[in-house]
Amino acid sequence: MDYFSIKKQDISDEAFKAFDSLSITELIDNYYIIESELIDKIKKNIKSFFEFKGFQTSENIIQNSEHIYFFSVELLKIERTFFIEIEDAVDGKLNEQHFEIEIKNQIGIIRNVLFSYPEKMAIDVQKILELVRHQILSSYTSIEQGYLTNSIELNEKFFDRLYNKFNHHLILNNRESLCDQYWFVIGHKNAFHYFFDKDKTKKLINLLKSNQISQYAPFELIISLIKTPLNFHESLAAESWRQKRVISKKWGELEYKDAKLIYFLCERILYPSDGHTLWSICESRDYVLGVAMSNHVQK
Repeated sequence: MDYFSIKKQDISDEAFKAFDSLSITELIDNYYIIESELIDKIKKNIKSFFEFKGFQTSENIIQNSEHIYFFSVELLKIERTFFIEIEDAVDGKLNEQHFEIEIKNQIGIIRNVLFSYPEKMAIDVQKILELVRHQILSSYTSIEQGYLTNSIELNEKFFDRLYNKFNHHLILNNRESLCDQYWFVIGHKNAFHYFFDKDKTKKLINLLKSNQISQYAPFELIISLIKTPLNFHESLAAESWRQKRVISKKWGELEYKDAKLIYFLCERILYPSDGHTLWSICESRDYVLGVAMSNHVQK
């Protein structure tokens, strides 16, 4: 049986099992470790591919009886590009072949893979590229599913009901088109948080995957939204609560746009408009419940 078909199944099984039991906290705290382990696994599997084809490998060497090649991998995070290079020890980059894989609409850091190797190796490069693609997609699908599964379990006990009631109110008032265009927020003492039911969690992920930015992976934006909460008093929720009215601001008017850049960039994707609007609809004890939306929705 082909090495590729065996490893492809092993990769999928291993990836999904690894994330199945991770809590949100563990997933977030270990995210960069997970990305680093993904790169190590890709390197290991490429070397195993060559070993299956009769090559000998060590840490950074691939060789047969005729040639020695240097093997290296590198993730350039600022460009979200993963480089895989096999270089002839004697001829260097002479007659080097280049291939690119685009990783579309995924939750992780890698958006592009650049693979180069000497033409004289005469390998089935498409199998290697497909192996790499499958490894990345399996890992990122597992991260996404792990986040979805655990966040839904965490929030559905309360926020499912709250979103359902608010949507029902909108439908009764002939505003059904707004059901998919708002987010619930909670302000409490010094903290401000977004909260999502299962549908809003899926929408959040899909928005970030479909509107990729060059510097940060969608999951990095999600981490920022969860782990870098605003101080309640610098949020629009606090201003709406104090003034007892709807507050709208443009992006350039937000005080935290520079100090909490990743958080700010995530909000820019959540609200496809020139800014966002917040309405603090009720309070109980030290909690303030608000509804956030794009400025164009409020208008």
